[in-house]
This record gives sequence, C-alpha cells and structure tokens, in this order.
Amino acid sequence: MTEHTGGQTRESHGGLGAGVRPPAIGFPAVERLLEAQRVLYVELDALSRRQADLIESEATDELLGVLGKRQEVLDRIQAVNDAIAPVRANWRGFLETIAQDQRARLGSKVDAITSLIEAITSRDNADRRMMIEGRDRLATELAGVDKARAAAGAYGVRSAGGRPVYQDREA
Repeated sequence: MTEHTGGQTRESHGGLGAGVRPPAIGFPAVERLLEAQRVLYVELDALSRRQADLIESEATDELLGVLGKRQEVLDRIQAVNDAIAPVRANWRGFLETIAQDQRARLGSKVDAITSLIEAITSRDNADRRMMIEGRDRLATELAGVDKARAAAGAYGVRSAGGRPVYQDREA
C-alpha cells in the first residue's frame, strides 16, 4: 500500500520482512533524537568524571555503582542510536532534504555530541592507564611480600621435629 503524508510517499507493507523500508523520519524527530543523545552524553560525561575520581581514590565499591549507571546510560544511548539509524544510513541524503538553518542546528548538535564523545574517550583511556598502573604496582608489592615470606621462612623450621635452619645465636 502506498501512503501519502506531508508531500512524501511511503510504501507500507503488512508484517515485517526483507522488503520493508523503515518509516521516514523528519527533521523534528531527528532533532529530538540528537538532543536526547546529547543529553545522555552529558550524563555519561558526568559519570566518566566521577569514575576518574573514584579510580584515583581507589573507591572500588562506589566505582562499581558508577559503572552500573554508565551501562544504563549506554543502553539508553543505544536505543536512541537504533531510532536514528534509518536517517544515519543516508545522512547526506537526509541533509539535502532540509533547509540550511535546520542543517546548521543539527550540525551544532552533532558537534556537541562529538566533543563529548572525545572527552569521555580520552578520560576513559586515562582511567584505563591508571588502572593498569595500579594493577602493576599491586603485582610488584605482592611479589615483594612473597620474597619477604620466603626470607622469613628460611629462619623457620624445616621439618615437624627439626630445629630452625638459620638462627641468630652467639657462639
């Protein structure tokens, strides 16, 4: 069936199948979706900043909570991405169908989202490096504990009925 809406013609098919085209999304919907995406990235940016602070202060329990909240925001971002996917697939073509001022408004939102993504990615990379350094530092400390334990063990008893191998006694 062919449907005429707002000067556009759209094919609609009963049921879902390979020949089904997604419904056309107009400028207002795209603008709302980009704004929703921007707001979600602002929230993710705030969580990313909180995450960095918690990693630095080694607050593991709180960090796990922040990571859970981040995943929730990422799931919501994915839902928005899915909703805007039909337009993104032909972004240039879509931009050609809207007025210059509308393109500028969308461009501004895309630029803001891009800046947020870059800041979050940079911070996450720094956090990853900090966590790796912390892991390596802990491994070095644990290796030192093992050496100290081995050295202390040299002064211990070798067998159940035996005497210590090394003793500090004066002759």
